[in-house]
Amino acid sequence: MTIKQLAEELHITSSAATQLVEHVVNLGLAERIETKDDRRQVNVRLTGEGVRETMQYKESALIRLEEVMSTVNDTKLSKIIEFQKEIVDNKESK
Repeated sequence: MTIKQLAEELHITSSAATQLVEHVVNLGLAERIETKDDRRQVNVRLTGEGVRETMQYKESALIRLEEVMSTVNDTKLSKIIEFQKEIVDNKESK
């Protein structure tokens, strides 16, 4: 993934994405890879440690979500689902 693609995915500026990448690279969670065709373009990918940290975060987030959702009654759950559908519909219509 290029820094530009990362910026677009995160809805941040390229400058902010560059700073974020610098921080993550310094932590050893990602690495920069120069492209052979254009040395100005840099791809970024997670290191093995970055993949492990990402998976651990996702697992923790799912566990927390399950804990939270277990306290939600059916009426509230229906409202949440309805709201999520509205978000998806609004995003698709743009």
